[in-house]
Amino acid sequence: MRGTPVTTMLPVFRDAGLVVLGHDPMVSDDVIRQHGGEPTSLDKAFAEADAVLVLNDHPDYRTVEIGAMLPGTRIRVVFDSWRILDESAVRAAGVRYAGIGYLPVDPATPRTAVPA
Repeated sequence: MRGTPVTTMLPVFRDAGLVVLGHDPMVSDDVIRQHGGEPTSLDKAFAEADAVLVLNDHPDYRTVEIGAMLPGTRIRVVFDSWRILDESAVRAAGVRYAGIGYLPVDPATPRTAVPA
């Protein structure tokens, strides 16, 4: 979990009385537990969570059919730090979407050079 922001976030969540369900295809369940999370499957996380935080850009997360995963859940906010989820599908499910970083570029939008 080299350089992950979750190591500083988990103590704050724990102190606030939150239970953090953790999923990462590259991190063992033991490491998730060591940092204060409860390891879970992606399906179970969506079924039981109130919010979703996407803190890495693993290719598995890029293929999540978010529009199919959200309906019927308690999730009210998705924070996507890599903007890898389909924002319009999240909003269409009535869930607030928050992302940071770059905005995906529409290939149909012409680009203009910015003078130096």
